[in-house]
Formats: sequence, structure tokens, C-alpha cells
Amino acid sequence: MKKLIFFFIVFLIQLPVNSNTWNNFCPDSIHAINICFGVGSSKGVICTPDGMYLHDDINQIWNYFTYGGLPVWEAVQFNETQILVVIGDGSWSDGIYTFDLQTLQFNVVHWCVNPNFIKYHFPSGTYYVGCQFGGLLKSTDGLTWTDVPYFTDKTCSCMEFYENHFVISETGNRSNIYWSDDSGNTWNQTSAGAPIITDMGFNNQGILYGIFPNYSNSSGLYSSDNYGANWDLEFYANNISAVGFDA
Repeated sequence: MKKLIFFFIVFLIQLPVNSNTWNNFCPDSIHAINICFGVGSSKGVICTPDGMYLHDDINQIWNYFTYGGLPVWEAVQFNETQILVVIGDGSWSDGIYTFDLQTLQFNVVHWCVNPNFIKYHFPSGTYYVGCQFGGLLKSTDGLTWTDVPYFTDKTCSCMEFYENHFVISETGNRSNIYWSDDSGNTWNQTSAGAPIITDMGFNNQGILYGIFPNYSNSSGLYSSDNYGANWDLEFYANNISAVGFDA
């Protein structure tokens, strides 16, 4: 499931601020489905159902870029002049692309159907892309991509890291959570009864939080204190779609 709104769990030192005051991060005409900080511009990349926005720090505006009107789901930094993005919604153009910050052009790197996310694991220097139809791909250079055999024919919906701990959630015809304590060299499957998780994130102490979406008797916020192996309910709530943490 793609990100629709953001639900932030934030642990803050109490400061003399008004937490009820919110300001627009970008024009309210932008339909944001994901925000990727530290990528592309000083304010990151805003992903939308038909492209993406990057901030122009000189002119203080958001510039819109698109590849055939296809959705951009996530972006990571590639090098000083390029970012990597995953694009597609079931078209023949679905895949992993570079976007050049100087020429402002998209170029395909690898075709894959319905990519859901792109992640970069800094300690191992490895990129990962999860697909709706096609499992999990990895690359150490961002250009040459190979399948991770364990995830063949699995739907990889979201992925998170904490040091050498990897967690991947599968949703689709079946729902499972997979975890690894050795940077993805070996994988384990969470025991029966694991919640359906469509978005997740680690806090700074290594506690993993995940969203059970939509409207059901199980919808709400869940947590895992052993890197995805077991899960506990935090609270029930309908229609939460994303979870994140401040630094």
C-alpha cells in the first residue's frame, strides 16, 4: 500500500513551543505520497502519483518533474549529481531510474514491475528495491541489479534497517514479515499471527513500529522490540497509513 498520510511518533524533550501550530512544508496543491529527506535538494524529494518535486533553494520554489506521468514512490541519493528513484504503476515503463540534477533527465537503470520502495543500507553499501511482482532486488553500485532468491515470487511492500537488522513486510495474496540479523545473508519468517504491516520504521533505540492499515478489527499501531521477530499491539486505530520518527 502506498503512503497517503503521515503519522509521526516523536519522542521529544519538552520545549516551550506550541505543538498545535503547523505550517505547510510545500504548496497544498501538491499531492504528496512520500517525502524523502536528504535526497536531491535541501528539502528532499516529494513523491507524487504522477511525478516528483525538488526544491529550488535560490528561487524558493518547488519544481515538478515527471516521466510520462507515472508515480514516483521513493528516492535515494546516488552520487553528487544524481538520485535513484523507483517509478511505475504496472506500465511497460516501470523500473529503477536515475534522475540527473543538472540535466533534469530520467534514465532507466533496470526494468521491474510495480516497484514499492528503494532503500540504501549505508553500512554494507547496498541498495534494495522491493516489487509488487518480482520480489527483492539488490545492488552495490546502483546500476547492476540482481534478485535476492529468498524473495522470489514474494510481494515486498516495505523494508527497514537498524544496524545489521533487516525487516521486510510482504502483503498481497499472503502477508508475512521476514527478518534478518546478519544484514540479509540469512532470513527468518515471523511466527504465525504477525500483523499485516504496510509501513514501518525503527526509532533510535531499535524499537520497530508498524502500521496495520485500513478499517478492521486489527487496524492500528504495532511494535517489535526484537527486530521484527515478534509483534505487540500499541493501540487500535483505523486508516493509519504511515509511521516515522524524528532524528
